[in-house]
Amino acid sequence: MFLNSELVAESFKRLSPRSSSGKKHLERTSALMTFLAFSRVDKKLGLPPLDFDPKTDNGINGRQEMKVQFAALVQLCPSRDNIIRHVIELGEVREGGTDPEKRITSNFLTVPLKKASETNEQAAYPKRPSPILKMGMKATGLKWGVDYHSDFKVNIPELMREFKSTTPFTDLAIFALREQEFKDGTNDIRNGISQAIQDLFGEKLSGFWIGKIKREKAFFRSNVNRFFVDRYSPPLPPMMSFPGRREQLENLSKEELIKIIIDFER
Repeated sequence: MFLNSELVAESFKRLSPRSSSGKKHLERTSALMTFLAFSRVDKKLGLPPLDFDPKTDNGINGRQEMKVQFAALVQLCPSRDNIIRHVIELGEVREGGTDPEKRITSNFLTVPLKKASETNEQAAYPKRPSPILKMGMKATGLKWGVDYHSDFKVNIPELMREFKSTTPFTDLAIFALREQEFKDGTNDIRNGISQAIQDLFGEKLSGFWIGKIKREKAFFRSNVNRFFVDRYSPPLPPMMSFPGRREQLENLSKEELIKIIIDFER
C-alpha cells in the first residue's frame, strides 16, 4: 500500500511559508532536508558521529549515501520533457536548475563541512536560526565528523515555526514518506507513518519525530477520504501546479516587494 497522492499534495501545500519574503524558507528547507538525509544515512551505515573524510573509503561511501538520500527526499518524477523536478523550498516544485546531488555537495559537503574540518572551534549547521547538526573535530572527535546537535530537539521546531501547517511534523513525514510502501491493511495514518519513520530514520530522530506526530493528533485535518491506496501513483506529478517564486512575487504589493529588497541587502 502507498500514501494517497492527494494526501501528499495536501500536506505539501501546508509546508509552505506564511510569508514569502527573503531567502529564509529556502535556507530552512535546505537545512531540514540535509538533516533528514543525514538521519537516513545514520540508519543505514551505523551510529554517529559519521565520518565524511573525502580521502577514506568510508568517508567517500558516506558522502555518496548523503547525496542519494538527499535526492530521494527532494526529487520528484520528471516533467513530460524529462526535465528534472525537485523541491528547493517546501510547498513549491521547481523545474530545472541544479540537480539535488550537486545541491547538497555545494550547500553542505564542500562548504560548511569543509570549513568545520579546518577549524579548532565548535562547528554547527545551520548557523541560523538554530543548529541541528554538529561537525568537525571539536564537536564530534572526528575532523570530518557529523553528528546530531545536542539541542536538535529544541531547534527543529524553530526551523518549522513559519510553516502554514498546524501539524508540521505530520505533514513533513507524509511528504518524506511519499514513495514508501506500507504493509497491506495499513489504515491508521499515525501508526503507518510512525513505523515507516522507525524503519528509515535514525533512532535519535525517529523517537522524537513520532512523539511530535502523536501530539499533533488532535489538530490533524484532511479532505482526503482514504489515506492509503492499493496502487502507486506518482506523488506531486507534473500536472500538479504549485506557485513558483515568480508568481508569488508578482502577487505582492509594492510595500512587500520593497521590504524583501531591503531584507536581502542587509
